[in-house]
Amino acid sequence: MKYTEGAFRDWGYEVAKEEFGELTITENEFFTCYHGKIPSGKLIMKDRIADAMFQQILLRPEEYSVLAMPNLNGDYMSDALAAQIGGLAWFKRKYWIGNRCF
Repeated sequence: MKYTEGAFRDWGYEVAKEEFGELTITENEFFTCYHGKIPSGKLIMKDRIADAMFQQILLRPEEYSVLAMPNLNGDYMSDALAAQIGGLAWFKRKYWIGNRCF
């Protein structure tokens, strides 16, 4: 998994730079160039080891607006987040209608 997840991470940074370069900064840039202050209109790209991310989304979910990860990690992360608001059945019924997400 180390290789596939690393490749996914690299691809994510590449796509963000090519497609959304004016809107995104890396976490390293956040600290070195912006001294830990979020610049207006920018998204900070963070990458985490799966188990550390699992802990962070449970303890500090407000820090994350978008999560992008390989399918297996996404499955258990979404299950954990759904459990925080009442479980998978409630989550799917509340937020997914057909192919549209609300």
